[in-house]
Amino acid sequence: MKESLTKISVVSYLNSMPFVFGLQNHAVSNKIILTRDTPSECARKLLSGESHIGLVPVAMIPTLPFHRMVANHCIAADGAVDSVLLLSEKPLNQISKIMLDYQSMTSVRLVKILASEFWQIEPEWIDASQGFENEISGSTAAVVIGDRAMKIQNSFRYKYDLSEAWKQLTGLPFVFACWVSNREISTELNSELEEAFEFGINSLDAVIQAYDQDGIDPDYALKYLQEKIIFRLDQNTKDGMDAFLSKLEKLPVSEK
Repeated sequence: MKESLTKISVVSYLNSMPFVFGLQNHAVSNKIILTRDTPSECARKLLSGESHIGLVPVAMIPTLPFHRMVANHCIAADGAVDSVLLLSEKPLNQISKIMLDYQSMTSVRLVKILASEFWQIEPEWIDASQGFENEISGSTAAVVIGDRAMKIQNSFRYKYDLSEAWKQLTGLPFVFACWVSNREISTELNSELEEAFEFGINSLDAVIQAYDQDGIDPDYALKYLQEKIIFRLDQNTKDGMDAFLSKLEKLPVSEK
């Protein structure tokens, strides 16, 4: 029986909780197996076939041998997002090394585009591991994403919001993740997922009450979901996603 269920991997961050809430409180919950993962793990599962549908980093879409966009929903921002940050004790022109969050696939590529095209800096890139936030010091900065970024953002002298920088560079919103399938899905299932996602997006007060924010103030969490996150993939966000994928394609192979 379980083999016939659709396996769905969703990001475990606060910004994805409306989707989780919708999936868990809609009839489609009887047709799916839902797991909550980091963005990089969502990508790995979809690529390996461990999941059928995932809220995956936009940067991994070109690596899929086959994919279909699911529903018209995403995690995006039009300007500052607060949860994807470059944190540092030094200003940009004094940064020599940047640690890259191991949970990320899209933001760690976005920062390389910004470094080259917007900030005009050439730091050494370091693939980070768990606990790397404690190593931010001197001229060593780090890209930190998700709920951790929001909780520690005021612990450092400098913070640079990557979504805000992208907006300044391109004038476009930035799409961090979208819903993708590695196989064909039925029109019925797609419609049910659309309904579930919309239910969650329209129930933000209930979302905040239902989930532990793990140290994030509930009022701030609600404001973050209401004002910072774009959940629907429209033409403007699609233009932003296309612009990122175009710039990503031009990155040196060693930096992709």
